[in-house]
Amino acid sequence: MYHFLQIITTFQLLSGLFAVDVYALPSSPQRRMLGLPTGKTLLLHSFDRPWILKSYDDPSNITPADKTVFAKNLDSTVALEKAAFGDKGDYNAGVYLLSHDYEGHKAGEVAAKILQKENNAAYAEVKALKTIGLFIGAGKLKLPPKDASLKIASATLPVVLMRRMHGEPLDETEEWKKAKAEHDDKHCMIWMAQTMDATCKQVVQWAVEKQFVHADFHKKNENVIMKDGKVQSVNIFDVGPPRTFIAKSGTPPAAVVRMVFCGQTARIHTDDYALAAKLV
Repeated sequence: MYHFLQIITTFQLLSGLFAVDVYALPSSPQRRMLGLPTGKTLLLHSFDRPWILKSYDDPSNITPADKTVFAKNLDSTVALEKAAFGDKGDYNAGVYLLSHDYEGHKAGEVAAKILQKENNAAYAEVKALKTIGLFIGAGKLKLPPKDASLKIASATLPVVLMRRMHGEPLDETEEWKKAKAEHDDKHCMIWMAQTMDATCKQVVQWAVEKQFVHADFHKKNENVIMKDGKVQSVNIFDVGPPRTFIAKSGTPPAAVVRMVFCGQTARIHTDDYALAAKLV
C-alpha cells in the first residue's frame, strides 16, 4: 500500500512540477527530464533504427502539393459496385470495386479505398501508392445511402483509387479451407511460410529501391495467389499508416530483413504468422 501511495504522490509531484495534464502526453522537454523516449524513438517505438528516418505520415514528409490530392470531385466519374475484399478497418470505410471503367482503367482492375477523413495519414497513403507504382487517382466522392452492398453510410469522403491487388487472404483460399477441414496443419504452416517469404522479398525491394518501409503485417492486408498447391505470389494492398516509414538511401537488404522478421521486433498480428516466420 505504501509503494502504491508513493507512486501516486510522485506522479502528482511530477505533474505539478512540469505542469503536465494527466490526460495529455508530456512535451519533448518534459519527456527528456522524465527519462522517457522522445522524437523519432517515441514515434517509431520498436521500429526505431538508424536507417529509418521517420514515419511516412510525418508532417515534414507531407508537402503542400500532397494536401491537394483529394481536391477532385469524383461524383460524375466513379461509382462503387461492391466490396472488393475485407471489412472496413481502423482508418478506412472499406475497399470497393467500380461499376464502370475509370480514365482508361478497366473497372475490374481498380480498387477504391474509402478513407474516413482527410489528414496526414491519408496524404501519406497516396504518397506511398505513388512511390510503389499502385496509384491511379484520388478525390472526394459523395457516397450513396447505406444499403446491403455498401458497408458505409451516406457522406462525402476522400477516396483513393489504386491498382486492384488480385487474390484473396490466405485463410480464405480453397486450399486453406480444405486443409483446415482435413486438419492438415502441415500444409497450412508451409503456406504461411511461403507467404512470409514472398512478403519479405517485396518489403525488402520497396525499402532498398524506393526507400519505403512497410511493416504492417496482417493476413488481411495482403492477397495471395495459389497455384499447384503453393503460394505463387503475394500482393500487399494496404500501405497506409501506421507502421510505414521512410528508409535511408543505401540501406542494406539484410537490415530490413532483421527488423521485419526478427521475432520480438516484428509486428506480425497473428501468432500463426509469427510461428511460420521461423520456417522461412
